[in-house]
Amino acid sequence: MSLWFDDPTQKKQRMTKIHKNLILIISILILTCQNAFCYVINSAELNRIITSKLKYEAINKLNINQSDTEIKINIINIPDSVVIKSQKPKIEITPINTIQPDTYRRITIKNADNTVAKIFNAKVQTSVIKEVLVAKESIPFNKEINSQNAHLEKADILKYHNKVLTHFEDNLIAKRNYQKGNVIIADYAKPKAQISKNSNVDIVFLSKGVRIKLQGKALKDGNIGDTILVRSEKYNKIYSAKVNSSNEVVVKI
Repeated sequence: MSLWFDDPTQKKQRMTKIHKNLILIISILILTCQNAFCYVINSAELNRIITSKLKYEAINKLNINQSDTEIKINIINIPDSVVIKSQKPKIEITPINTIQPDTYRRITIKNADNTVAKIFNAKVQTSVIKEVLVAKESIPFNKEINSQNAHLEKADILKYHNKVLTHFEDNLIAKRNYQKGNVIIADYAKPKAQISKNSNVDIVFLSKGVRIKLQGKALKDGNIGDTILVRSEKYNKIYSAKVNSSNEVVVKI
């Protein structure tokens, strides 16, 4: 059996190498900061500053009311630290036209004299949280949306922030199929039409004071003031008519 003993010469050489490395690191720091005070900004502070800037950008671009809406920002790939020449760095973020849920942003950190201290790309995840109308079960096309199949719930509305509903409306009809958890979108949730497609209507023909009424059928939904297509039962002809009431349309000839 043999025992291993640390060679004093090797030990001395290792210690000398460590000292040289420390001197090199200190020298680099001194050279970097020889003409200015150096400040190390850590990842937590960087995250706070960048997040604040991105929230301000989202509020302005989306025209968000902060009293009832929460913006969440998650930034991935922030450096552990950055050495700068002044305590208050300039942070620039490459602008974008549209706020997206996931995007990469180029971030530049500058010193007070506009020299660049660090440039990096970060993944930015953005959510806009608001209490809106959400399907609590599947809602088929053309079914009424009410408190039985929908409720108010906090949801991420970034994709359609200006097209959501924040309250129930009377006679609201689904104009697409909604799955459980889907946000109800205003473009696809309309009040029930006063005249429904395929319903029977009175078609009133007006011509220089002459009024003729025939029975017909609506070929599409319509509300008062809308122009829809109708078909007369007697002549089996299609006319363009203006909705006058819940069961009457007018054709001017």
